[in-house]
Amino acid sequence: MALAQVCPGGVTCLAWPNGSAQYSVVVTLLPGATILGGKTVIGRGAVIGVNVWLTDSILPGTKVAIGTPEQEVVQHEARTAY
Repeated sequence: MALAQVCPGGVTCLAWPNGSAQYSVVVTLLPGATILGGKTVIGRGAVIGVNVWLTDSILPGTKVAIGTPEQEVVQHEARTAY
């Protein structure tokens, strides 16, 4: 059975028993990470970044992060009321 625990810095670690009383960290989920899909498989050692919405399976050792968002501003001409 996997164990979810809060690691230093508010990071959630999914751990699996390694045969002793200790657990080995399998996957690291940063704050706000969301895993969707009942058949989503996350490979050992994967890191899921802040605010990521993961909907597909990923390979072991994969790091998933959101890139820098872009902002677009569209300005319209000012209209005068008559």
